[in-house]
Amino acid sequence: MKKFDYLNNEAVHDFVHWLAPRLNSDVFSQSYINRRNKKIWSCHSIYDAFEQYEWRFPSCADFDITAGHTFAENKLALAAFQAALREAVDQLDDALALKAARAVVSWGGVSNGNITWLNTHKEKLALLLMETRDILNSGDLQNLSKDIRFTAGMTKIYALLCDELVIYDSRVAAALGWGFVTYCQVKGLSVVPELLRFPFANAKEGINVSHPKNRCPNVGQLTFPRLVSGVEHARWNAKASWLL
Repeated sequence: MKKFDYLNNEAVHDFVHWLAPRLNSDVFSQSYINRRNKKIWSCHSIYDAFEQYEWRFPSCADFDITAGHTFAENKLALAAFQAALREAVDQLDDALALKAARAVVSWGGVSNGNITWLNTHKEKLALLLMETRDILNSGDLQNLSKDIRFTAGMTKIYALLCDELVIYDSRVAAALGWGFVTYCQVKGLSVVPELLRFPFANAKEGINVSHPKNRCPNVGQLTFPRLVSGVEHARWNAKASWLL
């Protein structure tokens, strides 16, 4: 599917125009208990949630980045990783591409599996990233390779490498699903429109945790499929970016 066709779908168009004026409204107010510190966290809008943004990340000596957690600190770290990634791809510098990509998955807490894959593909890594970047930037997804690696780790790399590509992982999928369910309930829809059925993924955690994380947005007949890594993940990632 191409970007123009997706955005001109009636259901997609209607959702975008429904959501936009509600980003700073109490439609998306939320409250929960933080698992780590046991304190209540709450927001009265999506914009309010942004103002309370917090993501703790480790230091990165390769780019002279110290550990942080605020939006400003994350923005600084990601700007350094982004500059290195884009330079590496533009110059076809595999060593720099590997160093920058490893830094990104470490920042995102998704090193497992992704580091191994990056190390295995360190030769011609820059070219591989460039080819996928160009397809995602084109707005035409039919040429994505069936062998593409696209995971919760790789989405973070491509979000920095591509133009206006959002991260699409289990947290983002859950948040989008919440938005679609709310939209359907307000509109009185019995099922989620097909092009808004963004796949969800479970959180990675231990098998016997006492309070498992819930990333599944299903409510009654308003259901979503499970996310499949690879081409399908990349396609839905692009659609999420177009929509947002």
